[in-house]
Amino acid sequence: MTGNCALRRSLAAILMTLTFVAGCVTSPPTANTTNANEERWTCCVHQVGVYCPNAVDVTLTADRAKGTGAINFGDIVHNTDFYIRGFDRRWDWQHHPIRGYDYAFVIRPTLLGFYYDFTTLKVGETRKENDAAYTCERR
Repeated sequence: MTGNCALRRSLAAILMTLTFVAGCVTSPPTANTTNANEERWTCCVHQVGVYCPNAVDVTLTADRAKGTGAINFGDIVHNTDFYIRGFDRRWDWQHHPIRGYDYAFVIRPTLLGFYYDFTTLKVGETRKENDAAYTCERR
């Protein structure tokens, strides 16, 4: 019986820690944000321990209330669907009727962003490694 109580206390402690960490990772809206449902992120090619604000490669915007966003790769702009799954923020675009979305960009709570090109999946494959990694910062 005491084992069950200890397990419950441990689970409660883990949940409280995760809630605290989520609050630390998600920054509040900034002066550049027009409302609490909008997000803006900038990302540069990943280098361990370095954020490179002068070399922005990708800019992402999102409207959480509408579930939409946009991704800018230099002069290329794609309108996207946007959603939060767990702690991950995800932009998907160019929907394919069979395999789902052709492309995705995911920002993890570690502030690493990953670009995925699903057009290269072979029949029967459902997972793949990322095609590029980025270091991201919320603006």
